[in-house]
Amino acid sequence: MDARIRKLQEDGDKLFAARSTLMNWWQNACEQFYPQRADFTITRTMGQDFAEHLTTSYPMLARRTLGNSISAVLRPANLDTTAPGVWFNMKTEDDREEDTDTRAGLEWMTGLMRRAMYDRRSGFTRATKEGDHDFAAIGQCVISVQLNKARTGLLYQCHHVRDVAWCEDAEGNIETRHRKWKTNCQQLYSAFGDKVAPKVKEQLSQEGQRYNDVEVRHVMVPADQYQDGKKWRTPWVSVWFDTSNDGHIMEEVGSFSPVYLIPRFETVSGSQYALSPAAVIALPDARLVQAITLSILEAGEKLAEPPLVATEGAVRDDMNTMAGGLTWVDMEYDERLGPAIRPLYEPKGGEGLRSALELRAYIQDQIDKAFFLDSLSLPPSDGKEMTAFEVGQRISEWIRRAQPIWEPVEFDYNGGLCDMTFDLMIRNGFFGNLRDLPQGLKGKDIRFKFTSPLHENADRRKGQKLFEAKAAMAQTADIDPTTIQILDAQAALRDVFRSIEVPAIWTRDARQVQAIVEQQQQQAQLATMLAGATDAAGVAKDLGAATKSFADARAVPASPPPA
Repeated sequence: MDARIRKLQEDGDKLFAARSTLMNWWQNACEQFYPQRADFTITRTMGQDFAEHLTTSYPMLARRTLGNSISAVLRPANLDTTAPGVWFNMKTEDDREEDTDTRAGLEWMTGLMRRAMYDRRSGFTRATKEGDHDFAAIGQCVISVQLNKARTGLLYQCHHVRDVAWCEDAEGNIETRHRKWKTNCQQLYSAFGDKVAPKVKEQLSQEGQRYNDVEVRHVMVPADQYQDGKKWRTPWVSVWFDTSNDGHIMEEVGSFSPVYLIPRFETVSGSQYALSPAAVIALPDARLVQAITLSILEAGEKLAEPPLVATEGAVRDDMNTMAGGLTWVDMEYDERLGPAIRPLYEPKGGEGLRSALELRAYIQDQIDKAFFLDSLSLPPSDGKEMTAFEVGQRISEWIRRAQPIWEPVEFDYNGGLCDMTFDLMIRNGFFGNLRDLPQGLKGKDIRFKFTSPLHENADRRKGQKLFEAKAAMAQTADIDPTTIQILDAQAALRDVFRSIEVPAIWTRDARQVQAIVEQQQQQAQLATMLAGATDAAGVAKDLGAATKSFADARAVPASPPPA
């Protein structure tokens, strides 16, 4: 085995071994909330009953609701089809300096990136759906972002956290990533072709060994830590090697991307692994609600079909407790001594069962709060008709409760997906020749602005603020007419348009607006001049007519010749 491969494998084995106790916690959490994924410390077989140890599905429903809410709140793909990115949009660092051409270019790039992400073959929806539920249950997920095998599109895949280990650098950022991949010879050859180990090729040629198991390792290591004597021009080095065949190297290439995105829900100092705050809080309640449900089921069975007691020697054969069943009693038994068969006890009103149901309802409410389900809907109202102000206050209260939960997830999870996707697309020519982009984009850093119900209400407040400013200005104009000059209406309206994501093709830039204003002013001046000329011509005409009339009035008719 190569020395550097041996070192990579030893480092990876140490990282995997160091988290063995954490694997037990993930296993326990998934057994309660995500049994489909509860194979961290055990090996499941196909067809095995995932939830045979559970008596109620309520904890699983809570996790499912939270997992589905991540995409519903943070990636609402069907909010507004007129927006090119729907849940994300590209912006420059200072979007106030963007002209219409720059905004149109950003919208085009955003639309192209969205189409590439949501292409059916990219697997984006499947990967993020699996990742969302891992995120809700154990607090992190692993999603790879790379090109497909033909390098014609994107490929997203979600990987089991059990198979991935990582470490942090001094600043707390995820650094080296190790991933185990247990596959078969046919699948490995499909991925790497003739680069596979000779033993794998031999198994492919033999009958019945095509699908033999092979375990390989993929390591993404910073280039400055990969001691191979080379000077890499990329920040990362991607190494694939076959651990089943003496560390055979299948691929060793530089990479501008770490490939694996690992968003984390809630971390604590001293650990590179995160936890789900929902599962941490709800795990004791989940175990308790399972026990309470089991007791309720047993109590319900006893209430419907109580246990019986029979007098020895009085019953001639086994008791038949089925509906319509008949049990023979010895005719010599005296019923005055008591019934030959009677219930062991008779529940009175089911008070204990009602108490157990109330306790279970309370525990379920605690599980809802642990999984933030009370923050996914608006605060409850008293049923009365509310004014617009009261509705706005309730929405503001909901945002204050939900935003601290989702905002960190949004920038770490969605932000990481968008950043890695954009970097991968721009380095592989998906946006064409960068020289053809608008001049306002050249040399600018691109950032992502996310659209979600949390931000939508806050962004739309700018329009309301503009109307409030207009009303305030109208009130003060009576006192001081010069106050109407304070508000820059064009700047305010453009800011409102940016906040509500009005498409660039709907608006004109400042130069076009200025040209239209100047043209209108010139037309107004020309109309004024024409009107003045018309008025002057009318005056001259009237003056000429008056002069003629005056001359006619002064004219003396010729006198007749003298007699």
